[in-house]
Amino acid sequence: MLSLKEMWSPSRIRTEASDIEGHLYKTTQRLMRLERQYRLKKMEYLASIEAYEERLKWVTAEMES
Repeated sequence: MLSLKEMWSPSRIRTEASDIEGHLYKTTQRLMRLERQYRLKKMEYLASIEAYEERLKWVTAEMES
């Protein structure tokens, strides 16, 4: 059975490490983009809820008067 040293040359290790770094970078960028989209949608939904709550208060006040 070959050891890892025998199977992997320094240049192959560098190439593999570079590929892994590239994938990690791309994945991190995607995650950051998803987090931004999530925050924007969350704020949008919260604003919508607040608007409906205000509308409900207004309708309730109008019905009581």
